[in-house]
Amino acid sequence: MTAVHTLPYKETRYTEPSKYPDVTLDYNFLVDKDVKFDSVDRDIKEFESAILMNSRFIDIYEGKGLPEGKKSMTFRFTIGSGDKTLSSEEIDDFSKSLLSHMESRGYILRTGT
Repeated sequence: MTAVHTLPYKETRYTEPSKYPDVTLDYNFLVDKDVKFDSVDRDIKEFESAILMNSRFIDIYEGKGLPEGKKSMTFRFTIGSGDKTLSSEEIDDFSKSLLSHMESRGYILRTGT
């Protein structure tokens, strides 16, 4: 019983959920096989957008259907606004900006199969 009393106190904070829907976007980037996850993750974290809520790693694929010497890394991006529902144009602008950022670092969007 005394072990329970020695646990450090941690304040719980409540954040009201947004009234407006989030948008989830998954992107598969072609990456050289020798590039480490940490490098790609760091480059993603350097991307800034007012509507980006979070990003997270999903999967790595190596195998059939990819160019020689490449692997595919999938990341999920959640975007949204606490003030309004995002328009199609805002979502498209986010996508173009993100893809431009990633392409400038040598990562290409994987398309097709």
